[in-house]
Order: sequence, then structure tokens, then C-alpha cells
Amino acid sequence: MRRQTVFPRPRMTLFNLAGLLLTALLASVRAGSGKYNISYSVLEETDGPALIGDLAGDLNLLRFYSSDNLAKKRVEFLRTSPDYNSHFRVRIVPGKAGGTVRHELMLVKRLDRELVCKDSALASECYLALSCSVKPYDDPILLFTVRIFVLDVNDNAPVFDPAQNTVQFSEADLVGSRKPIPHAADADSGPNARVAYALATPSNHFRVDSDSQTQVYLTLASPLDRETVASYSLNVSATDFGDVPLTGYLQLSVVVTDTNDCFPVFDRESYHAKVVENSMPKPVLTVHATDGDIGENGRVKYQLASDTLSRVHRFVEVGLEDGAVSLRRPIDREELAVLEFQVRAVDGGSPAKTSVATVQLTVLDLNDCPPRIELPARRTGVFENRQPGTVVLSFTVKDDDLGINGSVQCKLDQGARSEFEVKEYDRKLRLFQILTRDELDREAKDTYSVVIRCTDGGGMESREGLTIFVEDENDHQPRFVQTTLFRSVPENCALGHVIANLSATDGDINENGLISYYIQRDPAVPETNSFDVTRHGGTVTVSKRLDREARSSLTLFVEAGTTARSISSRQLQLSTLKSRMSTMLRRFCRRRSISPWRRTDRRGSSWARCEPPILTRTMVVESRSTAATKTPSPSQRTAT
Repeated sequence: MRRQTVFPRPRMTLFNLAGLLLTALLASVRAGSGKYNISYSVLEETDGPALIGDLAGDLNLLRFYSSDNLAKKRVEFLRTSPDYNSHFRVRIVPGKAGGTVRHELMLVKRLDRELVCKDSALASECYLALSCSVKPYDDPILLFTVRIFVLDVNDNAPVFDPAQNTVQFSEADLVGSRKPIPHAADADSGPNARVAYALATPSNHFRVDSDSQTQVYLTLASPLDRETVASYSLNVSATDFGDVPLTGYLQLSVVVTDTNDCFPVFDRESYHAKVVENSMPKPVLTVHATDGDIGENGRVKYQLASDTLSRVHRFVEVGLEDGAVSLRRPIDREELAVLEFQVRAVDGGSPAKTSVATVQLTVLDLNDCPPRIELPARRTGVFENRQPGTVVLSFTVKDDDLGINGSVQCKLDQGARSEFEVKEYDRKLRLFQILTRDELDREAKDTYSVVIRCTDGGGMESREGLTIFVEDENDHQPRFVQTTLFRSVPENCALGHVIANLSATDGDINENGLISYYIQRDPAVPETNSFDVTRHGGTVTVSKRLDREARSSLTLFVEAGTTARSISSRQLQLSTLKSRMSTMLRRFCRRRSISPWRRTDRRGSSWARCEPPILTRTMVVESRSTAATKTPSPSQRTAT
């Protein structure tokens, strides 16, 4: 047995990297029969000419012929069926320098394995059997068979048959339910013919499973709802296991079939209509319900509820198919002013599902009616500084007329149009809103009197007055009236002695304008605890005995702020001048000194230093404004 491998000439095609695999096997020599067998292997789609093998050498013909005699022989093919002889020829190549003549078997045409073995494309072996003889004949005649094994290359993609398919799932199917789908076939062999299936379209509802190469299923991965998605378009891929994998696709349409899982739903819970008394029988209104199901499951019919009173049947009937509520006879308003009943919607499923809606018919007089403006209140308020378009009040308008006579338009009288406007919010409900057209300033104007005028399509008009109060926002900071204040305080003054009456103003009102006064306490200067200020009065008084010899000057800080959420404040600086009484001059020579008060900051407040003397002293009150000040802690500010 001998193996020989020759590389074919490449071609610039998909298979330009494929070669010719040649394996020469001298299989057997059966004595007395004169017949020899030999086998070669060649890759399909190999371009010719390509050397397959040396017949003379592989068959060892030198055992039967001398070198000179072998050079006179030739190998010829006998006709085979089907005839593939034209794909091969034998080329005689003289030996070099007296060497042995070669009888080379050549491939001259490409072979397609799927055509050569089309009846057994999936078989593990595919070969051609060529019958050959050595001529001229001798005794015994040498006949032999050459088997050409055609090896597979991955030149075929998996193919679904059919390439399009439709499967159905019911929306009631459980997760894990599966439906068979077509499998793919690959004309190649071996690993090139094996395929793996996958879902090429991303989906949370489905996956592809396979029990074998030919048993493929689409499996439900999550529940379906036909009313949400009625169908899906998916692509299923089949990929072979070739070195360069090829893929085929199946276009799969998934139809979700309906189950009667939806109730009929009316477009409103209740229906209202007005009929003029003594009207002739006619349709009054139409109730309408929809059902998310399809077919008979979604077909809705209407009927009066089974517990409807007999007097309703006397006057009203409901269309079975269209839901039209009609009068059967005229109604006398003095006998029956309001007629209320229930209509039932029933679908065609089994068992059927039902829903109920209420219908109310109001019987009107023959006289025309003006619009009725229904205000929730005659007085309302809106905060100042709000953006234009702020809702001030919502109101409804009722009109007992029908059609164009019942359509209503509303506007404000001329006086308040610059600050306010009326817009329709919901036409069906006849709901209107009064909106601001600009920012309001309460300090400029705090009250508006407006008149709402509504006109229906029949020319009837109604008016209603409304008072709008502009509510206060805390948009002002307190301001001290005094800019500078000087005071003298006797050393031996009584407790409660009034030093000054401070006054601050705030443009806001109520809580936003309620001013509180505080003295900031400095732990480094304990004499600040000798004074108090009334919280809302601003009266600065002496709360402890004064000792000028301990401290001759002192600076007090008074904060004026509001109690609203947004606190504003101002600083008040009090300073006292030193007394020049000769009887106490020696007391001022003490070595004790007063350190300056460290400035602290807080938004809306500012603080400064003052040093009032205790005997005969003058307080300087100075008002200043800063961008930010630090709020004193509860231990640092007090008021009585």
C-alpha cells in the first residue's frame, strides 16, 4: 500500500484554497483474474488539470512489463455509466535519463460531489469507479478499477423547505408549549452537513429547540397577549459545522389566535342625554362598547339589563347590534323628569362576558334655556409673582339645550382682560378655566373684580361676578425706619429701662409681614446679655444691672426678620459713647479691654459691632444690608 499526495493548481474562486487530496492505495491483486484495484481521493470543486497519481507506479506495472515494454503501453478507460471518463485522462511522461515511464492520472474537469453522489449525498463515502485496461493487450489482459473518492467541501448552505412557514399559538398556551417547524437540509456531508438552529430575530416570547437534525420546534418562552401583539415575524437560522460555516434562514410567521379573555368595555361608564318632552319616538343616544377579542369573541350585542323596571321598557328600547337607545313613545316631563336604566354589552364568546353602563335621560321643557355658570366660589385667590398661565379658578357651564344651542363660549368683560383670560379646558364637560396672563403684584393691586360672560349657540347669555384676591408672597425684606440712633444709659438705671424703640417695616402682609426682633448674644461679650428686645415690638430694654467700670462701651446687634418660610432680616448697630464724668475717670483706667466682635454672615442678615458705654452713653443705630448673614443660634439671640 502506498500513499501519494499532489497539490493542484489553485483557481481564484471560493475554493481557491482547496487542494486535491490524493491517496493512492494498491488494494489487492487477485491471482488468475488479471484484475487490480486502486483508490484515490480528490476534493470536489478542484480545478483541472491536476495530478491525481502515477498509475504505473501505484499499480507496480514493472512487475509485469519491462521498462522498454511499459513505455510502449498505454492505459485506457472503458466506458462507465454515468460516464465521468471525460473528467480524467492519462498522461504518459517519459522517464528522465533512462528512468521509468510515468502513466499519470490527471483530473481535467471539476467534480461536484453533490452531483456525483446526488442519490447518496449524505453518505459517508462518495466515489467514482473507473474501469481501465493496459493496451496493447497481452496475455493475460490486465484490467483494473480505479476508485476516485470525491471528498466534500463546505460549498452548500443549509436550505429550509419551504423557506417560509406559518405557525399558530393561542394566547392561552402555557410557557413551554412548542410547535414543529420545517428543518433544514445541507447537501454536504459529514460535519459540513450537520446544522445548529437558532432564532435570528431577538424575541422574549420564543426560542428554537431541536431534538435532532430533523425535529425542530418553536417554543413559547413567555405568555402571549393577542390584544397587545397579534402576530410576530421571525427568522430562524440553520448554520452548518464547516470550517467556514454557512447559514440558511427560514422566514417564520407566528399568528396568535384569540381566546375570549376580554370583557366588553363601554367608552364611558355612564351616558347622559336630554330629550324635549313630548318628542316623537326617535334615537336619543348610542352606547358603544369594544371588545379586545376578535371574531365572535369580539362581537358585541346590546340589551337592557334584566332587572330594568317595566316603566323603562315602556319608553325605551336598545338596538341589538348598534346600541342605539331610542324612545318608543313621547315622555311627559311632569310625569317623568329623569329616566335612568342600565344597558348590558354581551360578547359572542362561550361562555359570554358582559359589561354594564348606566344611561340617564333628562326630559327638558320646550322652553329654551340660557347657560348656567357654576362657580365653585364667588371669591378666590391667587398668589402674586406666579408665572402667566397659572390656574385661578375652574368652573363648569351647564346648558339644557341640545346641538348648537347647547354649545357655549365664555370670556371676561373688558375690565380684567389684561390680567386674566378664560380658556376652554374640556368641551364635553363644558369645563373652563380662568388663567393669569401676567405676573401679579399684590403690593400694586390686591383685589380684582371680574365678570364672566358665557353665550350659547342660540344667543342666550349669562353673567357671573367673581372677586379675585392676590395672595401675598414673602417677596420683601424688613427695613429699619431708623438709619442712625444714639442713646445714653445711666449706670444705675432700673431694670426694664427703655433704651430705644426700634421700628422695621415689611411690604408683605400677614405672616409674611410679621416682624420679629432679636439681639445677637456674643459669648465673648457677656454684657450683651444685659439687654433684651421685645419680639414684635422692637423695644430695647435693660434686663440686668449695668457696671460701667466693667465695660464702658458695647455694640449690640439687632435682627429684624419675618416668621415666614423665607426669612428676611436687617442688622441694627447700636453704639454708645464714653462718659466724661470726672468722678468716675479713674474707673476708666482699668487695664481690661474689649475685643472687637467677629463679623458673621447669613443670607438676608448682616451684623456689625458697637461699643456703648454704661454710664452716660449714646447708642448709634445704623441700618445696613448685605447679601448674606449667618443666623444666630437660639442661645445667641433672644427676645421677650
